Amino acid sequence: MTLPLLVLALLGLVDSLYLLSKKLKNEKIVCFLGKDCDTVVKSAYGRLLGFPNEALGILFYLGVLGAVMLMAQGVEVLFGFSILVFLRSAAVLAFLASLYLLYVQAFKLKMWCEYCIASLIINGVILFILFL
Repeated sequence: MTLPLLVLALLGLVDSLYLLSKKLKNEKIVCFLGKDCDTVVKSAYGRLLGFPNEALGILFYLGVLGAVMLMAQGVEVLFGFSILVFLRSAAVLAFLASLYLLYVQAFKLKMWCEYCIASLIINGVILFILFL
């Protein structure tokens, strides 16, 4: 479980860092499969509670990396909380947020962002692994 979660979290982190970097520099986001990534990422739906979606993704993936590394060292509880319960809860929230953003792409914006879809897939696989 450890290695796949670490790899997935690193992939998600790179994805989110790339998008946030482009967004902050106001640079065009290059898509390989479509042409609307820039419009999708910089839309009104690009923030949750005032925070860029990509920044929340970075926090999630860093949390996964840290939690998995702690668990690999045999730490199961931190500050009175189960690390596995924390990871599962965070993964459910991240996956639900990704599903909502997929809905937004499909029905509100009618545009697609491959980076956002990659994040949805990564979050779904992380969730699946954590509930195996």
